[in-house]
Amino acid sequence: MKSGLEMVIDVAKLLDVPELTGGTIQEGFYFLEGYSSQDYALGATTSVTEGKINGRIWQHQRPANSDTVDIVVNSLALTNQQLQQGVVNVNIHVPNQVNVIGGKQDSTMPDLAKMLEIGKIVTGILETNWQYDFHTEIYQPGQPYQDGAGWYLNIRVMYYSFQNNYQNI
Repeated sequence: MKSGLEMVIDVAKLLDVPELTGGTIQEGFYFLEGYSSQDYALGATTSVTEGKINGRIWQHQRPANSDTVDIVVNSLALTNQQLQQGVVNVNIHVPNQVNVIGGKQDSTMPDLAKMLEIGKIVTGILETNWQYDFHTEIYQPGQPYQDGAGWYLNIRVMYYSFQNNYQNI
């Protein structure tokens, strides 16, 4: 049986890819900073990519003073049936656009283009993603919400995990 904490960890790990967080790509594989050169195959083509987020992937909550592009993964519910079903929120926090209107600066409008760009990558990763012990499906593909003075894009994800730890079967 998995807990809501494990469900969030599973989904957060799926999102830790170079397209979002940056890293080194090698023939379909990526290696984050801190790996030794022995981890690369000889003669393989590598390239460093800049991720779409300049912040981090956070579990459950974003730091209050963050002014970077962050992704927050949190859970709503997870059943305790043989086929566990849960709902995960993936919230993409993007700083507001800075506009000049009538000679005055305004930073109250969401950066919808950046939200859409990152949202497409996230939904592409999580839509019908089958792993060894769980899979994910997009439940709601993205809705912008205001959060105080900022905005975020909420993507709801269905999470399924088969329990194989029953002792009385």
